Amino acid sequence: LRDFTPLSESLSPEKLIDVLNGYFTEMVGAIRGQNGMVDKFIGDAVLAVFGLTDDPSGTEPAVNAVNAAVEMQRRLAVYNEKLRAEGLELRSGIGIHAGDVVAGYLGSAERLEFTVIGHNVNVAARIESHAKAPKPPILFSAEVATRIESTLKVKEVGSVALKGVGDEMILYTVVTSGE
Repeated sequence: LRDFTPLSESLSPEKLIDVLNGYFTEMVGAIRGQNGMVDKFIGDAVLAVFGLTDDPSGTEPAVNAVNAAVEMQRRLAVYNEKLRAEGLELRSGIGIHAGDVVAGYLGSAERLEFTVIGHNVNVAARIESHAKAPKPPILFSAEVATRIESTLKVKEVGSVALKGVGDEMILYTVVTSGE
């Protein structure tokens, strides 16, 4: 979510939890609807994984991830209609990357958590940090663009330097109907 800190300062903790749980309910629905798995909630963020399990439809996981992102933005717009009655509006950014990750249990003997880790997870997080105005709210790497371009229309957004990544990366977005 964008501008989460000012939002959290302006709401009571109970109201903040209510708003976040409503938001997460919509986001999880969009992710699961495209055969994705929610790895975890990180404060106001959702880490989702596509392709970790078999998709009975055989759809390319990157297509599912981008379709989920489009649905997440659609659901956020609907959720914002409800929130506007309370003077609230949420904005989000979504970063998508594709590649190998390590999936497994991480932690200690007292507390283990199933998660995905690796460079490609970090790259997705770095892409997400650029998914804000004036750039589109959905951004993805060339690897994702290559995997989805036969199914979805993509548009190059530009080249950016990502923190912790050596070379600049060209980012793309999906072109939805009406664009």
